[in-house]
Amino acid sequence: MFGFSKKKSAFEQQVISDGIEHASTRVAQELLTKIGSYEVALQFVLEEIEAASQGNKKALDFVKNSGFSESEYSGAMNNSFDEVDGPGGPQLMLLNFVTQISDIDLMVSLRVAAVDKIMQTWQLGRYS
Repeated sequence: MFGFSKKKSAFEQQVISDGIEHASTRVAQELLTKIGSYEVALQFVLEEIEAASQGNKKALDFVKNSGFSESEYSGAMNNSFDEVDGPGGPQLMLLNFVTQISDIDLMVSLRVAAVDKIMQTWQLGRYS
């Protein structure tokens, strides 16, 4: 509006350069180091789906195609535990990645693609 532009972080520039597919694979690999059990993976994914259910069209499409029903993910964020949301958990790690991205559409694309890769790895939702 006033000619101001937010400078893209090095991470955001790298995501753009690598593309969502490659960047989300790298992010998912890092997240998987923080996910040590099926229970943690499931809770992490359900929280992400619940959050995405409040998002833009891309996020809503992800929710719709996740393979989870609303009754499965609704309230998930209220049921969290330290292995998911604590200081060493995957939620904080993912948040640290995506908050480096100023473009909301790019942020959502990376986030849902990385979560989808977690779902594939742990055979959750539509991959079960």
